[in-house]
Amino acid sequence: MRAPIGTFEDAAPAAERLDLLPAPVVAALTAGWGEFTAEQLVHVDSDPAVADTAVFA
Repeated sequence: MRAPIGTFEDAAPAAERLDLLPAPVVAALTAGWGEFTAEQLVHVDSDPAVADTAVFA
């Protein structure tokens, strides 16, 4: 799936991954985070060895 910051093997709409997110994040996403919803955001499960955001650039 293509995410705004790259292509990842394991990426899906956040709405499909709520069980992997911390409770406060789920609450914010399901209530609507500003103008964004869980359906509009992408959850990316990355390899911990390359999870540093500097690697995504």
